[in-house]
Amino acid sequence: MKLTLQQLKVFATIARYGNLGLAANELCLSKGAVSQSLQELERQLATPLFDRIHPRLQLNNEGRLLQPAAEELLTRMQDIETLFSPDAEPSGQLRLGASQTIGNYLLPTLLASSQQELGLPPRVTITNT
Repeated sequence: MKLTLQQLKVFATIARYGNLGLAANELCLSKGAVSQSLQELERQLATPLFDRIHPRLQLNNEGRLLQPAAEELLTRMQDIETLFSPDAEPSGQLRLGASQTIGNYLLPTLLASSQQELGLPPRVTITNT
């Protein structure tokens, strides 16, 4: 079984709207592509996820079981994309080492002026060289 993120995204969008056409519009896909993706997901899981009540699709018990897991996975995927996007906030830890003189007299002023630019809490070690 090879589920894809795209299948889960299609499933979650259909579950949100209860309609293939509205889901297709949000995903910028054709209605046929959305339908095919859902059919493949249901085939791989060997169970229907919706009750078809024309013109709507209503989550059945199996669909309600899948929905929270799919939403969580999609949220985590979005978090990863955001974390590594070019305009993401810096993350990590800044580690600095300094001798006694530099660490005690110059480093505090430098850190204070650059703290707002970096946005990272520094970790400083001051020892003799």
